Amino acid sequence: MVSDLDVHGDDLVASTYGRALWILDGLAPIREHPTETQLLPPATVIRARWDNDQDTPNPPETPAGENPPDGAILDYFLKTAATGEATTLTIFDSGGGAIIRRFSTNDKEPELPLPNVPGYWFAPPARLPAAAGMNRFVWDLRTAPPKTLPYSYGGDLLEYTEYTLPDHAIPGNTPRQQPVGPLVPPGQYTIELAVNGHTYRQTLTIRQDPRIPVPDSDLAEQWRLEQRIMRGMEESYAAYFEMAALRKSSKDEAAKSQFDAVIKGTRKAPGVGPINRDLSRMCTALQSGDIRPSDTIAKAVEVKLNMLADRLAAAAALMKRR
Repeated sequence: MVSDLDVHGDDLVASTYGRALWILDGLAPIREHPTETQLLPPATVIRARWDNDQDTPNPPETPAGENPPDGAILDYFLKTAATGEATTLTIFDSGGGAIIRRFSTNDKEPELPLPNVPGYWFAPPARLPAAAGMNRFVWDLRTAPPKTLPYSYGGDLLEYTEYTLPDHAIPGNTPRQQPVGPLVPPGQYTIELAVNGHTYRQTLTIRQDPRIPVPDSDLAEQWRLEQRIMRGMEESYAAYFEMAALRKSSKDEAAKSQFDAVIKGTRKAPGVGPINRDLSRMCTALQSGDIRPSDTIAKAVEVKLNMLADRLAAAAALMKRR
């Protein structure tokens, strides 16, 4: 039985005579009570990171409570189910021009190498609902995961994804793709829902974790460096598979050696595969906290990106010879 109710911000808190405390997240659907298609005003969200205790998930039979969803809770009401073109949910930056993330009902589950751990570890893919009535979608305040190669320290592309001590190690909630995308900086973002030929917009405010006082300029610098790493990972990922396909089709042994120099490289002059792996590690390191990047990691990223530019130039030269 409920002993008391309290509206706290955008949540409803209920206490029971059994000494339990329950929280209903997000009262917008109740307050708005929409009858026409509408994207409801999202509540202000706190930009909070996971803890840094890397571990393995508990067995699924271990009793455990469940935390609120990570990120922004986005509610929308559809008078009729979506038909025709794909329904999309797009997040724009504070300027309203650059796309931070886009979700679609046509999104397909990414084809990933098999994991080396049980499937119960992982969170299901994010799917955008578009049924008649009230719908809810949670954006984790992150960009899409970077293009990551399962590249080993031994110098080869693995046929599986290796998980040792993953981030957010919770049964059914561990990210399948790691590293995850960077957290966006605090600020105001535009949420756009496109469904049944109409577009609906709302503004989402993201605030910094009040427990971590850090200047916005530091977070902006962290974001800029993360974006540079993300672009480098995307370029190295694409170059790896392009060069690997050309090497496989080549019958010239000398040409194969040149492709190997671009793909694998050496310890002093690593190829695009090892560079992607190293950038992935740097991406993970940068996401370990809300802090301005140190000079050490900034210089390390610069060195890797310069190496990548050299490898990409070598790849372009090989393409011209074909």
